[in-house]
Amino acid sequence: MAKNLSIDFAFEGFRIVGRKPLLIPLWGLVLLLGNIVSYAISFAMMLPVMSRMSTNPAVTDPSQAMGLAGQLIGPELLLFVFICFFYAFVNCAIYRLVLGRPDTGFGYLRIGGDEIRNAALTLVYMILLLVLYIVLAIGGVVVGGILSLVMGAISKSLIPLAIVLTVILGVGFFFWFLVRSSLFAVQSFDQKKFNLFGTWSLTGGRAWLLFAGFFIIFVIAIVIELVCIMVFFGSMIGAGAAAMHGTANPNPAQLATTMMTMGPMMIIFILVFSLIVSPFMVALISGATAAAYKQLAGVTTMGAEKVF
Repeated sequence: MAKNLSIDFAFEGFRIVGRKPLLIPLWGLVLLLGNIVSYAISFAMMLPVMSRMSTNPAVTDPSQAMGLAGQLIGPELLLFVFICFFYAFVNCAIYRLVLGRPDTGFGYLRIGGDEIRNAALTLVYMILLLVLYIVLAIGGVVVGGILSLVMGAISKSLIPLAIVLTVILGVGFFFWFLVRSSLFAVQSFDQKKFNLFGTWSLTGGRAWLLFAGFFIIFVIAIVIELVCIMVFFGSMIGAGAAAMHGTANPNPAQLATTMMTMGPMMIIFILVFSLIVSPFMVALISGATAAAYKQLAGVTTMGAEKVF
């Protein structure tokens, strides 16, 4: 029987950091490795096509241009598959930690059916969202047109209102679907089976509370990213100004010094973002969904082994 839901599920990511802070850089290392491998393989597949495009920059035949662009779809899809698979490692590790599953690997990480299932479910879900988006876009045009005709017959000044209402309805339905289906991955992990729509029975009547929790996570994520960007660009601007000593027209030596200063700073920023910020964002989102599912499904916590 489903349990009550508390808004504190949104802060599970912070509890993960407080309980096992060393897991964040470990998961970040997995994500960083995944991105490097995924982009390397994808770039290797794209390189021949990009080479042909660069040697024929003035392609005037639309069918030829579409053909070359179409050849990039395969590598991009493969890139997405690889990224989903690596993120599945971390997602399942977070689910094990939050749901209290025993850790049989290192840092709750392992390679098995849970990870394959999570990656496959994510791919199917993203396709479903794309189809839903297309349907809503087409339906929005139809409904918007009908509303515009009806309200325009009353007053032409009401036509913009009809368009706004149509957009609000479409966006509202899309987010409602996201919230109602938000626990599919962790539920499938817990039940060890594909269950894309079973979460609807859990989230019924709790959509607004779930939305509020996810909105809090969204705000936290935006603030963290803005702070990181401000620190990064502030440091880069400060380093550049110091290297050029306020010169409006720097000479080549000053430019070289600036580049040598900024290069290591950029590497540090990428490493910090990849090893700390990115896995923390995943912990925020996946931790919150796991905590919400744990509350709603009344999951019994098993004894979890210590990792560090």
